Amino acid sequence: MIRRRLDVAAREIRDYNRYDYVLVNEDLDLASESLKAIIRAERVRRIRVEEKIRPILATFGQETGV
Repeated sequence: MIRRRLDVAAREIRDYNRYDYVLVNEDLDLASESLKAIIRAERVRRIRVEEKIRPILATFGQETGV
């Protein structure tokens, strides 16, 4: 079980350029903060907030009465 996980980890490290994000656990505090930043960024990706943006954009096409 451990050997298999180490083999997978080695393959993941070799293929690091296929990933959008790379965390190195050399400094646990920095890795933790980086992970939090990644999570925050993913939550505001355009594709994830598209439904919230459409109604806002629609208001720009309407008369505001001002």
